[in-house]
Amino acid sequence: MRHHLYNTARLAEFLEGPKFSNFIMGVIVVNAITLGLETSETAVSMAGGLINVIDQICLAIFVIELVAKLFVFRLRFFNWGWNIFEFVIV
Repeated sequence: MRHHLYNTARLAEFLEGPKFSNFIMGVIVVNAITLGLETSETAVSMAGGLINVIDQICLAIFVIELVAKLFVFRLRFFNWGWNIFEFVIV
């Protein structure tokens, strides 16, 4: 049991750390760019498949982040407005 709590605490520290936050911010920017490109017929005709793959990768990263946070914080996850917003958006 102690080992599990130690790993959960380490995962919480990682999820709340600046490196992971910066990584997620970068994924948000990449995702915003791909969403913008999806509105361009030219971009979609030239690189629609790639844009779709990038979009799916971003979605997968967001889902993994949410699952990890739900695992670590359980129902406390919903105590933070940003988490609720992200949960609804993803």
